[in-house]
Amino acid sequence: MKRFRHDMKQRYIIEKAFLEKRDYAALEKYCDKNLEFLCSNRNVSDTGNIYVDSMLNYKAHIAERENIDFAAQIHIPGDAELHAAEDFCICLGNLLDNALEAVAELQDKRSIYVQLSADHRNIMMQVKNRYAGERKKEGAGYLTSKRDRKEHGMGLRIVQQIVKKYDGEMVIEDKDGIFDVAIVLYDFLENANKSH
Repeated sequence: MKRFRHDMKQRYIIEKAFLEKRDYAALEKYCDKNLEFLCSNRNVSDTGNIYVDSMLNYKAHIAERENIDFAAQIHIPGDAELHAAEDFCICLGNLLDNALEAVAELQDKRSIYVQLSADHRNIMMQVKNRYAGERKKEGAGYLTSKRDRKEHGMGLRIVQQIVKKYDGEMVIEDKDGIFDVAIVLYDFLENANKSH
């Protein structure tokens, strides 16, 4: 984790330098290289909302590379502004990373399902995935199956903290080899006065 933070810091320094020089073409090339985008043009999200689209499409590319089916139903207005875009990305990113990690252990039925929708100013997200073995529950959380318990299993705890921070709701269902996390974040969207 320390190395990851160090590497990210170095990348942000380089990205900031490109921005200061207004060398957007070089910045885009640098980001593409670091994100290891595949040549595939298959995007699962095209709402016009840069946060929603970039996060989902990047994770879908990773799933495609790992031969994981990635299905998404997205109903977020493109002009809606996220109240806290960084927390939204951290929340969705952690849920998807956990799902990708769990499904990667499977030999077959490797699939992830994502649903994002807006209801007035509220945002709802659901991530479902299959997994191998058993998930052991401890209190409100789940124990990781990894050896390095300090570093792993943090994703779900971070998501729970974000949900709590915004007085949202989170429901976890774990049944028949399917892990299902559903979240509602209230008053999280601006300019979203209609249900979608």
